[in-house]
Amino acid sequence: STPAVVIETGGGACSSEWKLVQKELSKHTTVISYDRAGYAQSSASNKKRTSKQIATELKLLLKELAIPAPIVLVGASAGGLYVQHFAKLFPEMVAAVVLVDSFTTRALEISLIDAPIYNKSLSLPTIIEGLKVMATLDDQTFKEHIIPFVSVLYGDTPKIMRSDLLKYYSERKIYKAAVKEFEQLEKNIEEIKAMSTFPQVPLKVIIRDPKKAISLSESFGIPKSEMKKVEKLHYSESEELLSLSKKSELKIFKGSFGSIHINFSKELVSEILDIIEKVKNIK
Repeated sequence: STPAVVIETGGGACSSEWKLVQKELSKHTTVISYDRAGYAQSSASNKKRTSKQIATELKLLLKELAIPAPIVLVGASAGGLYVQHFAKLFPEMVAAVVLVDSFTTRALEISLIDAPIYNKSLSLPTIIEGLKVMATLDDQTFKEHIIPFVSVLYGDTPKIMRSDLLKYYSERKIYKAAVKEFEQLEKNIEEIKAMSTFPQVPLKVIIRDPKKAISLSESFGIPKSEMKKVEKLHYSESEELLSLSKKSELKIFKGSFGSIHINFSKELVSEILDIIEKVKNIK
């Protein structure tokens, strides 16, 4: 039988972003996407938002939905780190893994590279600080600054998801939830590093196009020389993920930069379908 696909979204991202992928994939198998605690319509949790907690909650959710294991796990960005933790905690539940521009256990090393402008504006620690500010703004400032920004950012996303994204990202709770998760990042990394082996299942590591990122860098005010260092680190981190499984492969999506699941949804779906076939052939 065809394994179900379970999607773990990025940090501060809601499941609606995956509607294009879900719509296409669901023609072939069961697809589960969900919003973690505090995102979109999911209520906040008073438990620490560690990757272990998130993985445990996902396991409970799959049990409640009676989704048969093993499953194909798809994780993007920070969600990729949660997927790695899930696979190490519950290896018997995992048939295959797809990591999309995933965080690795080296995610915080970015601030150690000599790229001062990037580190001040676009690096992960800077983004986390920005989220903290957004989460604590007073109502008036939030309305005046964040909502217009959200309209520009998501105004030309595909119609299937646009109204959801404009609604959810105009609510403060999503930023609070993201901060609660990112506060646990260091702890998550330590825990995942300390855990024993990853299941020896098919693994695809999908990453953005470094050349595209470098060519766009100046439009973000980042010198190309800095972006080259950033992309070199991102590539070497992603390559290291391949050592998790002997059945792994790295794919660069040519021409992609951010939001692969939105902008390159067709290509992503075909990679997920390919890994499903690999799982079926093992049996």
